[in-house]
Amino acid sequence: MREMQFAYQMQQNCRVNSEATRTCNITDADFASVAMPGGGPQAQIADIPPAEKCIGQVVLDWEFIHDLDLHLLKVTTKHQGKGSGKGGGYFQNPEPNPEPSPVIDSMDAVPDLNTLISPETNELQLDSIHQLKTVVFHGNKVCSAAGSDTPQAVLQLDRNAGVHSHKPVENLYLTDKLEPGIYVVGVHNYSQRQLQENVIATTGGRYTSFEEFKKADPGYQLMEKALSNQNAHASDEDGTPEKVAIMTKVDRDMAEGSRMLQGKCFSGNGSHGVHYGVTVYTYPDQAVEPMHPQTASCEALQNLFKSEFFATADCVFNPEANPTGYNAANVLAGTTTADGVKGLSHGRAAHVALLKVAKDGETGKARIEEVKVLRGMSRADLAGEGGATAPGNAMNMFRMQTLQGRAQTLAEPCPEPNMQMRSNSSAQVQQNGPQFQQMQSPQMPQMLPPQTQMPPQAQVPVQRVSQMQQQWQPQMQLPPQVQQQPRLQQQTQMPPRTFSNPFDHARMAAAPARATTAPPLAASAMAPLSQLSPATFGAASASVPATAPIVSGSSVPQVSLSTFIRR
Repeated sequence: MREMQFAYQMQQNCRVNSEATRTCNITDADFASVAMPGGGPQAQIADIPPAEKCIGQVVLDWEFIHDLDLHLLKVTTKHQGKGSGKGGGYFQNPEPNPEPSPVIDSMDAVPDLNTLISPETNELQLDSIHQLKTVVFHGNKVCSAAGSDTPQAVLQLDRNAGVHSHKPVENLYLTDKLEPGIYVVGVHNYSQRQLQENVIATTGGRYTSFEEFKKADPGYQLMEKALSNQNAHASDEDGTPEKVAIMTKVDRDMAEGSRMLQGKCFSGNGSHGVHYGVTVYTYPDQAVEPMHPQTASCEALQNLFKSEFFATADCVFNPEANPTGYNAANVLAGTTTADGVKGLSHGRAAHVALLKVAKDGETGKARIEEVKVLRGMSRADLAGEGGATAPGNAMNMFRMQTLQGRAQTLAEPCPEPNMQMRSNSSAQVQQNGPQFQQMQSPQMPQMLPPQTQMPPQAQVPVQRVSQMQQQWQPQMQLPPQVQQQPRLQQQTQMPPRTFSNPFDHARMAAAPARATTAPPLAASAMAPLSQLSPATFGAASASVPATAPIVSGSSVPQVSLSTFIRR
């Protein structure tokens, strides 16, 4: 089983590399500079921290066009953290420049992880003096560090809100500037997009099977061709006009294909959810050649990096352990069954891991002391201690009444961060000064007609407050530190970016020369992840033992791992 999990982790890294090359080669005009409440310019653009500054990385992936989100929260005492608490969670807006915590400067001050875990359920349990404070999420993708250019944490890839993929992946970096304490890795199903029942059905459906759907549906085929084009040019030199044009077209085709598919989807109900996998990497304390997991060889990934793995079910990484035929499109996880109980239905969330971070007494740098994987059961929100939805958010209640039973086609509240610095956006905010005190009213997101009425027990609030129509105003005013910032003006004409991929510096001297034309990857090489084994990676993974047979009909090419990795 460990060998299959390792093969799955390798494929997660391939996804990160493939999606990162698209991100760093899209023209600036394709990124809308939209400020988030409390996030300001931080929520827009971020660099990938250098490997020598990183102490950890979290990678999340799943299948199809659902919009899952990765969150980092911190356990704090209730006198810490302005604006935090059980009523917050993933719909809270942290301060743009949070003050450093006044406590936990030594190992003795960091609580034992076991004191925060229920021995009966292996779930997070908080006592009366602790709460969760949001650190990084889709609305605040960078957590700055006081007095340093290196941030504490960065959410780099964010998929299926503004940047789309049917093979999505998200990741966040933790650096040596991270404040000591206990951190929680959370996952939230912001928007479930499962195919309507009449799309695939043996009688009366547009398609009789999922295989026929993948081959014939226009939207899915558009995304498949875009993904194949992305993989075929992933090894091309970054920043050239040719690659920028290719990746820009890939991004637009992905967005159009996703839009077409979302027209055939609805948000489902609480009885069906989405499976996913999460890997938590701990970087080596002292490495001769610092590197990210995505640039490491199989041997280095196994020997230098510590990793903890979580999956909602064995079918995530083992195709043979899929008795229900889960495919994330029209067959989802049955949340009332033993195999699918951890699947996340629309609006639900889960705590999947705890991280203990301490500060080195000599160097003053943060380090990850311990990681514990939790049970990861579905819950109503990330910040609340129990399963009940956090009360007191009138905006969310209004949105719930508006969006019940409707497919979610909301735009990303802010574009995913890329490799560009944020100086221009920051300078614009500083230059305009006081006139940016009032938030401009955003456009009302286009909604699809209702497909089905959700039962009361499945009705959940949608937490991305910034996308709400501003004509309705909540009664409670936001405190000054989280007042909404104005929408920044997007540049209509921007030259293509000409910068190197952040993984380029990690090229190995022994790596073979790149071919004149990069060998294209079949779309099946990226889908589904569980259908891949270590044999997929060729000679580079020769040290990995064989896994369960690949699902019948899979056409995964035998390609060296070096082909996948962006150096």
